[in-house]
Amino acid sequence: MKNKIELAVIAIILGLLIGLQIRTINLNTSQKKDGGTLRAKELAELLKKSREERDRQKEEIQELNKKLYDYETRLKSKDNPNNKLYDEIEKLKIISGLSDVKGRGIELRISVPSNVSSVTEDIIADNPETLLKLISSLNAADAEAISINGQRITSTTEIERAGNFLQINGVAVASPYIVKAIGDSDTLKSALKIKSGIIDTLNSLGLVVDLTAKEDVEVEKLQKMPDIHFTTEVKKRDE
Repeated sequence: MKNKIELAVIAIILGLLIGLQIRTINLNTSQKKDGGTLRAKELAELLKKSREERDRQKEEIQELNKKLYDYETRLKSKDNPNNKLYDEIEKLKIISGLSDVKGRGIELRISVPSNVSSVTEDIIADNPETLLKLISSLNAADAEAISINGQRITSTTEIERAGNFLQINGVAVASPYIVKAIGDSDTLKSALKIKSGIIDTLNSLGLVVDLTAKEDVEVEKLQKMPDIHFTTEVKKRDE
């Protein structure tokens, strides 16, 4: 009976963590460069709010992970018959971006040419759809985890224009863009280097691209979770 209660609590916590990831990637380019960039004061305020939101979300994740860890520890005990369920929980955490992970994969560095100021002219910020194409290409090549400038890419990831910069998961990022992906490095490289693929697109924009296969790629866990206001679990009638 006690084990069943612990399993139920773990299911609830996991549902809360994973259920937060129901939104798809949102590309918001409403703040176009030709409409005027944000003034320094406005950008500073935007960055301040971004950091405050990031810190709040970090605290929320830490609290939920602490509760989950407490129950996982009990579940993992040697005399508990539900160790297989613990393994499934670990897999779900990896898939949902709730764990730091490492493994074989690739690292892609995207930067502006040396004769262009990355502060005043961020080509990726002007063409943010290229990041979506990049993410899509990596997913199609069975990437198991992806990050851009330290921001884990999940189904909740938001990519938004903010003046001369981009925001990923609510955090301001700028050139150079360091993209990490875990998976079969040969397959990932081939997917990116295919004719008329994402690397050709990046090169056509005048960007400098450096693609490297690595045996030990580290991808950070998700640092920001969206709030859920309208979604609830659908329960079966016989429950």
